[in-house]
Amino acid sequence: MCVVCSRSTGPRYHCDTCGDYDMCSACFEKGHPSDHDVKVFALVSVPTAAPTPAVEPAGIHPGFSCDGCSTGPIRGTRAHCDTCGDFDYCPDCYLKHQQSGTHPAEHAFSLIAGQPAPPQATAAAAAPPAPRGVHQGFSCDECGVSPISGTRFHCVTCGDYDLCENCKEAGKHADPSHQMQAIDAPAPAAPPVQQQQQQVCWVICGMH
Repeated sequence: MCVVCSRSTGPRYHCDTCGDYDMCSACFEKGHPSDHDVKVFALVSVPTAAPTPAVEPAGIHPGFSCDGCSTGPIRGTRAHCDTCGDFDYCPDCYLKHQQSGTHPAEHAFSLIAGQPAPPQATAAAAAPPAPRGVHQGFSCDECGVSPISGTRFHCVTCGDYDLCENCKEAGKHADPSHQMQAIDAPAPAAPPVQQQQQQVCWVICGMH
């Protein structure tokens, strides 16, 4: 950025004699001590209407931190300076460099994709399947399985006619004029706590 007019486009004129002193071409042409050592750096032009993102959001670089903002590890595409060797930019800082020349323009950068992040197991996938209840006293009128487990499909029209889940999915008893009712099985009941305590007492006390 020009220290005179704050302009950040066009070539940058850096004065090594002054130190931290940069000018745009217009301000440099207005006059600067001729005995000062001034270097010219060309900026990389970036379309302002629709700038192309320098990186993709996924991927990480373990062991690499950004030399611009110190963020680590770098996520997304890592911009590595081939001239400096040990110099890297994160996506945001590399985009800033393209727009305002935060690193010497004559230095070449290589864009390196990050490693895919490991998939995270969801709670639903890690949870064990819930126990399936059964319909005691009910058998499937197509395949004969007894008792029916899971959802029982009862034909209200026929009255005494039931299907298991597999036969229902296979399209058995698919008469559209018959009304089928889906009935969930009751969950398996655990034995009462008092009964469990009595059983433990019988074993300890030697009672039968």
